[in-house]
Amino acid sequence: MPKDGPIYGKFLVARSDGRDAPGADKENADYFVLDIVHDKFAREALMFYAFKCVDEFPQLAADIWNKLRVNVASFENTDEHPVVLSNQAEA
Repeated sequence: MPKDGPIYGKFLVARSDGRDAPGADKENADYFVLDIVHDKFAREALMFYAFKCVDEFPQLAADIWNKLRVNVASFENTDEHPVVLSNQAEA
């Protein structure tokens, strides 16, 4: 596979609650996997996702920022983005 190759079905992902099973409410869901340890672009993409969903899903955004070890407290009520405190994988 070339370094800059196409997106392809490398992973098999399914919901643990079964909601993407045939006939369920999330049937035909299409998932995208990011490697936040080895992919240098994944962390920033996930941070951007958290900022886009924070108003509708604040707990999800907080969980993402916690996972990425991002300090957002100093950026409350601003349009600025937080800084990543650590690029190290969780121990």
